[in-house]
Amino acid sequence: MNQIRRKAMVVGITGASGSIYGVKLIQTLLGIGYDVHLVVSNAGWRVIKEELGWDVSDRNRVVEEHFAGYTGDCIYHPVSDIGASIASGSFLVEGMIIMPCSMGTLSSIACGASDNLMARAADVMLKEARPLVLVPRETPLHAIHLENMLKLARLGVRMIPAMPAFYFGPTSIDDLVSFLVGKVLDNLRIEHTLFTRWGITMNNRENEDILIGKIKYTNCWPMFHHFKPDALSQKSRLVTEVPSILNRRMLEGSLDISPVFSFAFGYGAEQFVLLPDLSVSSNGQVNSILLFSRKPPEQIRNGVIALTNTSATSVNLLKIIMEKAYGGSPTYWDSEPDLDLMMANSDAALLIGDNAISASWSNEEFIVTDLGEVWKQWTGYGMTFAVWAVQRSFAEDQPELLTEVSRAFQESKHQSLRDLSPLVEEACSEIGGTREYWRHYFNNLSYDFNEPMQKGLAMYFSYAYELGLLKHKVQMNVWNENMLTRVKE
Repeated sequence: MNQIRRKAMVVGITGASGSIYGVKLIQTLLGIGYDVHLVVSNAGWRVIKEELGWDVSDRNRVVEEHFAGYTGDCIYHPVSDIGASIASGSFLVEGMIIMPCSMGTLSSIACGASDNLMARAADVMLKEARPLVLVPRETPLHAIHLENMLKLARLGVRMIPAMPAFYFGPTSIDDLVSFLVGKVLDNLRIEHTLFTRWGITMNNRENEDILIGKIKYTNCWPMFHHFKPDALSQKSRLVTEVPSILNRRMLEGSLDISPVFSFAFGYGAEQFVLLPDLSVSSNGQVNSILLFSRKPPEQIRNGVIALTNTSATSVNLLKIIMEKAYGGSPTYWDSEPDLDLMMANSDAALLIGDNAISASWSNEEFIVTDLGEVWKQWTGYGMTFAVWAVQRSFAEDQPELLTEVSRAFQESKHQSLRDLSPLVEEACSEIGGTREYWRHYFNNLSYDFNEPMQKGLAMYFSYAYELGLLKHKVQMNVWNENMLTRVKE
């Protein structure tokens, strides 16, 4: 029996400014079920690093971190791999989009150079008469640029310059990016809801879904397992993403409510309020934020420590502990989460999440220090790693609905903790491990945000400001049904 082929699209990202356009396009296509064959030029990777702040040293890891967990799959092809599947016309795809497209890549396609996989895949689209969409991002344009675009347009290439519109009332960078991605999808007759179309009522909150962020990670499962957005009185939709994207979207204002990492909340605290009694915290050992070292950490307080960039909250917790608790001033460097590589030229290495857990299971050589436990012993408080943030404007405009959302999250949390079996079974099925491990994992974390936890987080923010990790003091405002509660240090 022949296997049904899932629709596939080739997406290229070049060194033109606007890499966020390509990222949004890929995530949108994956979310609606397309497989995406991704090609990024060397200059494109550099621009991604500069504009988005991503660590691109391990490109396959970038794809896994930012493009995994969707309905479709993202398949990465190095730009030098001229023998990749998409270099052949016999490999079936729906078309190709280069977004953003540099003038250099556009020129190469116009001349039929096929000197790398990006240009070759585009050439395949032309010879096979498949859709090819280019999103040029350059200004000003000289005659050669315009002549190359005209030449390709006459060959049937769709030119969609990166020109945002403003008639739909954008309020964030994400709105402008979404508009342009939506125009590309319109051109390919792919349905989407990325922007409000002309003639449809705009800027009317009652006609829009409430957007609620959902972190994919297991530590947030209790709050979401029994949370049903369809049961809310106003139409609501979950936006499931990795924390870095949810953090960014909350800071941009394109989500109404979402769990965010604590440091991201501190960065934009003035625009948020916090939901009460919801967090991902530890009141001692956290078991997944671990420092590996050959000597006790207080003996390497001026040494060299390798970091991963997966959590600013945890990295800055380490910096606070090393400098304030141990009185040191270490040298830090960023690395891939490979313990042997990190420790080759370092006195210690910080691992976070699944990398920390797996390394601790196999470790027989290094001292393992749990940062949650150190923070508790030093300050007397638990450490909060994620909080539930709400746009302040949303809380002021829709207090009744926010009450409903807050109660729904609380009920999901309590129902999950009363019976962990569904979460444990789901974790074993999706991730692996034993029932005993996952039951201990969920029981060991704290999901409350009571006064001691609030004081612990306020202390974290105070130290972060003192050390220059945050540029401003952080004031936390905790929302309740009657008033805003301000947390004192």
